[in-house]
Amino acid sequence: MKNDNQNIPFLKTKIGLVISFLVSIFLLLGLTGFLQKLNVSNKNKKQEQSKLDFYQSERDKIEDRLVEVDSEEGKDRNVRENYNLAKEGEGLVVIVEETDDSTESSSDKKKGFLDFFRNIFHKRD
Repeated sequence: MKNDNQNIPFLKTKIGLVISFLVSIFLLLGLTGFLQKLNVSNKNKKQEQSKLDFYQSERDKIEDRLVEVDSEEGKDRNVRENYNLAKEGEGLVVIVEETDDSTESSSDKKKGFLDFFRNIFHKRD
């Protein structure tokens, strides 16, 4: 005689159902963790892509500037701006700033209250 318990498949028993339920819960938890990590990595990818685009545009600007500097006109302009050189027949104009007289006016401001009254009543020519 066969036992009736032997003919029942494992997944239809109580222990089989509990084990399959626990396995499915672990799989769902693993899937949610994977989706969270995927979301974070996509955000990081977008940030790094924007940095890459920025640095590529900066690189293009620098390469354009290098091409400009390597030309004869660029070299000439660079020498004129940085070393104050001029071509034959050109002159150089130097602009000198005026001296600052604020030191004298600050000493006048430091005078006291009595000096203020003396200046009011002082005879002026």
